[in-house]
Amino acid sequence: MINNNICASQYARFSSALYIPDFSTSRDISKLEIPPYTNRGGLNYTLSFSKPCILPPPVTTPISCIVDYLSFTFKTGGFVASKFLSIPDWRNDLNINERETIQTDEESEIIAFLLLLSDYVPELHFISRDTGMFGYKKTLSLYRDTKKAGVCAFKGNNGTCLISLTGSGCSGVDMYKMRLLLEKLPFCKITRIDLAHDDLEGKLTIDDFKNWYDLGLFHTKGTPPKWRKVTNSDKGDGDTFYVGKKENGKEACMYEKGKQQGDKNSKWIRAEGRLTSADHHVPFETLTSPAVFLSGMYPAFAFLSSFHERVQVVKKQSKITLEKYIHYARLSYGQGVNLLLELGKTPDEIVNMLVRDGIPKRFQEIPFC
Repeated sequence: MINNNICASQYARFSSALYIPDFSTSRDISKLEIPPYTNRGGLNYTLSFSKPCILPPPVTTPISCIVDYLSFTFKTGGFVASKFLSIPDWRNDLNINERETIQTDEESEIIAFLLLLSDYVPELHFISRDTGMFGYKKTLSLYRDTKKAGVCAFKGNNGTCLISLTGSGCSGVDMYKMRLLLEKLPFCKITRIDLAHDDLEGKLTIDDFKNWYDLGLFHTKGTPPKWRKVTNSDKGDGDTFYVGKKENGKEACMYEKGKQQGDKNSKWIRAEGRLTSADHHVPFETLTSPAVFLSGMYPAFAFLSSFHERVQVVKKQSKITLEKYIHYARLSYGQGVNLLLELGKTPDEIVNMLVRDGIPKRFQEIPFC
């Protein structure tokens, strides 16, 4: 049980530097209309499972929260850039030698997508690599100017493409536009996102976060997450305090960012919340409301925003796979479908006779693809 009085006293000594918006003098959030799940303009057959939430009104606040890392996947099988993203067939503008370097239509589609992505990530360019990674056969290294900005990987993993953007790749990117792009991609999902808050003046220390852990402020439910501390103060690189693991879907990382960047006297502390799709569904809203979701990860981060939202947890053991659903549907109705075939009905006629709008309720809350 978390003692709120203890929490308040812990926050008191630096709360004067934090501006928490007073919604009573702003607009009445309770009366706002819930927005639609997404706006795809009819182009996408994807199920995004993006969870709608009512966000607070814009406020001027010194609290910074950014997206410091982003990776996502989408389906390339049947992906047509001109359909989903309104990209014209640019291959006709290439000379014969350039066209010969494109081995497959899939490569052409990925290059077209990266050319579009350069409009969202300024100065983006890519270089082909000889080796694969993460189960993909083809990879491209992404750069912004001369800095490594991420990676693009495709050809593998059930016909998907992986895009990962590092902190350099995310820097200065308009995440509202990025979200609109991702929502148009077929079967797109965020596989990892890092949300970061910077305490430039060092009002918090690594020891403060360790004390908050001891007080239970990183414990939400179930078994308390494990912690570990990496000490590099003697080398001048700063200390790092971890709670949880990315492999389990959620990790907090607090470190002395200024010292890591080479300033041994810096007080700059960065607090990051790292979310992966290991057992979470990471909604697209995390891109546009990072402080809201970072503050909802742990009670220790509650001061970052007076409006909190937690990502949806998806328990692997409770997932009902599409294969099992098809198996039981075949057992229950397979003979009936066969009867219709024997009576001379075509497959298209049978589908039209049986299909109806919507998807099974059990699949509405989990990304099954």
